[in-house]
Amino acid sequence: MLASGFSISLLLSCFGALLVTTFAIEEFEEIEDSVANTVLIRGSDTSVRVQADSGKISVVHFEQEGNNNTQEDFGDDNTEVLSFQVESLQERSSSGAAIGVTGPSQLRHFVGSFKSHVFNLSSLDNSSTFQGIPVKNVNLKTFLSDPQAHLELMVWVFLGAGIIRFGNETFAVQNGTMKFNIKISDWPFCGTGNVSCLSQTNQREIGQFLDLALSIRSQVEEPEEVNETQRLQSNKAPICVDHGDPNEQGEDCPIIYNMGGNSEMLLNRGVMTNSGDYVALPPGFPKFETTGMRSKRLIFRIPRFNNTVIIDPSVNVGDPKNTVKIDPSVDVGGPRSASTPTTDQESGARHNNAASSLQFFSFALLLSVFIVHY
Repeated sequence: MLASGFSISLLLSCFGALLVTTFAIEEFEEIEDSVANTVLIRGSDTSVRVQADSGKISVVHFEQEGNNNTQEDFGDDNTEVLSFQVESLQERSSSGAAIGVTGPSQLRHFVGSFKSHVFNLSSLDNSSTFQGIPVKNVNLKTFLSDPQAHLELMVWVFLGAGIIRFGNETFAVQNGTMKFNIKISDWPFCGTGNVSCLSQTNQREIGQFLDLALSIRSQVEEPEEVNETQRLQSNKAPICVDHGDPNEQGEDCPIIYNMGGNSEMLLNRGVMTNSGDYVALPPGFPKFETTGMRSKRLIFRIPRFNNTVIIDPSVNVGDPKNTVKIDPSVDVGGPRSASTPTTDQESGARHNNAASSLQFFSFALLLSVFIVHY
């Protein structure tokens, strides 16, 4: 009788452990899809949230302890979050005047806001590469009914360090760097082909530029440009690749801005067209405009293009509490050091392995109880 009672108690304990394990796994999976129309991407120490309802991209430093993943705080009250959202598109003349806004019946050549715009959100690709470097990727697409063009956002989180190229610019990315391409297709510039635009005074308008405004929220009110010397003094990994000619290095490297909280943004000096041409932005662009304490607007003035054009910002999110010291003698494209945080694929694999082991143990113990009891 005692043995039978002990067996039943042991049986109930095993069943309880099995339930706890199952619920723990389900809770972990639920965190990944807790917000509708949203994809969460985790890198080694970077978490990125992509929202389909507005095309908003939010990124924050991710603290991971052992095998325990915690839900990140992307709230507006968290000053450590960086957020990016396409704010508007406006076609302009050679003098910079807004065109395609008024006049006789015609397609509008501007989009005033994307806040209520819905994007088609792809599923998360956990095993992609970008110029040979492993990445996680998700894409957003939307159609602009007026002026009948397409806008696409392609978001990558790097799972390793290496060197990449964008047009004439070559630079290093780190494990955790977030890059998002902004691609505009089929924009009908005024004065091209059969596209005719008239002002209120019936003057013919010719489009030479397209201004893309990117709304940004970060810790600093006014981002400051920094150079490699300043970065290296702060023990940060190099970004600009030395081509052997220090006079040309600045021309071949993106502009680097301190965004506060030990984070930085890399802005290319030009854009890429569908024909593979690298076209420099006009002098003074890209340009920051302060709109609030933490809010700012980044303007890209894109020269007129055929078919498609791509803008290529990148973001390095640092730990706001401290700066990681990096040995400058180590090649940024080399193997990851033992102190480098693991990716969430690695930690997720360990989490799943541990959970599977516990499940196997529970089943084995449960089976042994049945064998002994009967």
